[in-house]
Amino acid sequence: MKQNEIENEAEAAVAAAEASEDAYSEDQVNASAPGKRSTFARVMAVIGLLIMLGLIVWLVISLITGSEQTIAVLFLTILYPVIIYLFIWIKKVFSR
Repeated sequence: MKQNEIENEAEAAVAAAEASEDAYSEDQVNASAPGKRSTFARVMAVIGLLIMLGLIVWLVISLITGSEQTIAVLFLTILYPVIIYLFIWIKKVFSR
């Protein structure tokens, strides 16, 4: 009886190992395709951060100088991340 249990456990372990190898190889295949996208995404993220930083600096300068553009810059500073979030959300919805 113990021999049968050991064989069942061994078969289960082999099946689990094969399943994890299949998943690993699929992950490698999927990971190789977006390699270019990840570099592109990093560059776009840096550009997005620079734009956001520029908006914040522009907002601070307009607040200090009392410019008429203060409300417009504040609106852009709030709206910019919301638009980026919406684009990412829409991409996820349509990529399913």
